[in-house]
Formats: sequence, structure tokens, C-alpha cells
Amino acid sequence: MSEQPGVFPVESDEDPEEDDELAPAEPGQTRLKDWWVYPDSSRDKRIGIVHVFLTRPWKTRNDQDRMVCRVVFDFGGDDTLSASGVLPFQPKPHWIDSGRLTIVGGTGEYANQGGELVVEVLNPKRWSIEGP
Repeated sequence: MSEQPGVFPVESDEDPEEDDELAPAEPGQTRLKDWWVYPDSSRDKRIGIVHVFLTRPWKTRNDQDRMVCRVVFDFGGDDTLSASGVLPFQPKPHWIDSGRLTIVGGTGEYANQGGELVVEVLNPKRWSIEGP
């Protein structure tokens, strides 16, 4: 795999120096997390950051604990990728569990990207793209 910025799959993880004293999100609360992005299976160099917006809804289907999730990958320059959807909720340190988000836009390398953004939460989180 190439280690150039913006090539999926990538991994992300919390900054170990970040002081995270957030209590588990209550219904209606939103959390913003910024996670470093690395080439898949390599922690040698950061290639970007993913901004993660998480909102715990008031109502969920079948009493499943979920988070409304929007992510924006920023690889620097003109390369960004945005996705949104609903993922299972998980208490700290992960906040979300594995699932799929719909790719809703992008710029630069991702200007015409479609499909789904797949996240596997194994700590670190692994993000990949499926579809056109």
C-alpha cells in the first residue's frame, strides 16, 4: 500500500496526550473527537486527522444504543472526505462501535467518491471504503 496522504484503508486513534474527561454522552448531547490518521498498519507518520461529531439520540429503534455520527477526514491540501450515518454506541474509550457510514462528499482526490465508509473498531479504528 502506498503511504501517500488520502489512501484508504487508514487507521485512527485518540491522541494519548489528550485529556479526555468526558462522561458518557447522555441523550441529546454531542461530542467532538479529533483522531490522528495513519497509513494502514503503520504508525510511522501521521497523514491527517479525522474530525468525528457524535450525537446520542433521544430515541432509538428497538432500544439499541446508537450514535448519530458525522466524520470529516482532512488529509491536508485539498483532500477531504465526509461521511455520515448511525453507529452503535460504546462507552469510552472508543465511543462508537464498528459499522458503516454513507459517503456524502469530498474534495480533491475524493471529489467524486461514493459508496460507504466502513469502520472497524479494534483500537485502533480501521477505516476503509467500499463501493463506487
